[in-house]
Amino acid sequence: MAAFLDGSPVFVRDSRIVHVGTNEDVRSIAGDAPVFDAAGRTVVPGFVDGHAHLEMTCLALTRSLSCTVPPFESLAMIADELGNVAERTPPGEWIVGRSSFGLQLRVPEERLFTRHDLDAVSRQHPIVVYSSIHVGMLNTLALQELGLWGSDREPDMGIIVHRDADGTPTGVVTEMWDMLPPFRADEVEDALARRRRAVRRQRHHSRCPQPPFSRHDRPRRSESPGGWQNSPLRLRYFVHAGRHMELAEAERPRHQAGIRRRTAGVWRVSAVDGCCHDGYGNRLWDAKWTRAELFDFVSEVHGAGHQL
Repeated sequence: MAAFLDGSPVFVRDSRIVHVGTNEDVRSIAGDAPVFDAAGRTVVPGFVDGHAHLEMTCLALTRSLSCTVPPFESLAMIADELGNVAERTPPGEWIVGRSSFGLQLRVPEERLFTRHDLDAVSRQHPIVVYSSIHVGMLNTLALQELGLWGSDREPDMGIIVHRDADGTPTGVVTEMWDMLPPFRADEVEDALARRRRAVRRQRHHSRCPQPPFSRHDRPRRSESPGGWQNSPLRLRYFVHAGRHMELAEAERPRHQAGIRRRTAGVWRVSAVDGCCHDGYGNRLWDAKWTRAELFDFVSEVHGAGHQL
């Protein structure tokens, strides 16, 4: 396609801008390509969002309670809505809320939820509310189900469990995002399908830093209800090796077939991710690997020919 503007015309081939120059330049290489008159409008390439977490965004909007500030104005308003969700959720099922970065800075209470706040919402459901994916606020049942309640067991490296003076968890925990029971592959695909229209309106290419399925539930279908192949986005798949799955598992032929089907084979390996603070904004070094472990892992990924 050749697009002619008041300024420089552009030539587009296979959805990519391949030449910008004079009218004569573009006409000479365009041949019989269709011509689009931009009528004075601006033509730009697709924008790349390098940290979109596409599938997590879709799940937050369709499978979780979206409780960002705004439109919610306080912890009390969020707690009321969590209570409404609890009333229609079978006992024992997880209730997941997705709220804003630095939640304590955005609400009049000037703090995060405690387990007592969330216990008051329900003691029959494990509840977690995220302030970004890296900071979780959990009720007592959720802490117990994830094995974070007792003080006799140190959490995995990089996880911080805040505790009162007597050792009882306050409910605020960092880096526990991959400890929750995973969504099923069909739930993730349904969430993506439901959000296709909203994503299409944004008209930009994106990356998928986390896989659209978990290590517990492999993709089983060649195409989702909404059509991965028909998505307006170019997705890039990031294997969060070491936490999501081991590198050897990601390289298995069956897994690779699922990646190629959904992302045209574009994938990378991610090893380190974190918030670098304790959940309250206090800076710290929350390393997830020892130096030796990280060096060995980087060598393994590089030796296998993957980009880290």
